[in-house]
Amino acid sequence: MTALACAVGLAGAALPASAAVVTVSLGTSAQDFTLTGLGSVPPGVGSFSMDQGSVVFDGTTSVFTLSGAIISGTPGYGTGTYSFVTSYLGAPDLNSVIGRSNPADISRLQYRSLAPDVTMAITLFTPSGTVSHNLYSGGAFSPGAGWSFVFSGPPVCTGVATCLHNPVGLTPGATMTGPVTIGVQFVIPDAPAVPEPASWALMIGGLALVGGLLRARTSQGRLSPA
Repeated sequence: MTALACAVGLAGAALPASAAVVTVSLGTSAQDFTLTGLGSVPPGVGSFSMDQGSVVFDGTTSVFTLSGAIISGTPGYGTGTYSFVTSYLGAPDLNSVIGRSNPADISRLQYRSLAPDVTMAITLFTPSGTVSHNLYSGGAFSPGAGWSFVFSGPPVCTGVATCLHNPVGLTPGATMTGPVTIGVQFVIPDAPAVPEPASWALMIGGLALVGGLLRARTSQGRLSPA
């Protein structure tokens, strides 16, 4: 298997004071992930246009989708199906989502530039409900968000003798394509705890007391502005 990309929004991003980290492993996508070589960039590594899934262009927006089954994850998120969506304005092009081989480890790939109107979002369809979360929008990664793509089998390459992403990136017009698995992490606010029945009784009693106080104050007359 070949590691494709890792985009992490953790560095320098302050997490909410009350937040929960959700991690999920997403199974092989029904759609292909495609890299198209754009040539060498400093410091001499390959760069790519990245088509993150199959695309639909409605005349205004290009929407790329990767979808499949959830393999495992944080309790409550570990089963069901997923949709990883990347979108930007205009027809599909080679300039909106660009990656490069990581100079520190060319066996991995990282984002190099993303157009200002690019958005990426994950939607999980689980037995307990549907959860959608923006991972990237407005030129910034969501606090705590991170994800990676890995080819789930041998990819298919054109234009190169060696089917690896750095040679593809160094060769303008070469391609590398195949389905992927995805690892995703994102952060959601902690859900408030559901009170136990005894707590409900206390709360109801408290509300009754507040109501009694309000009635008592009302019976003493209205307050007028000074």
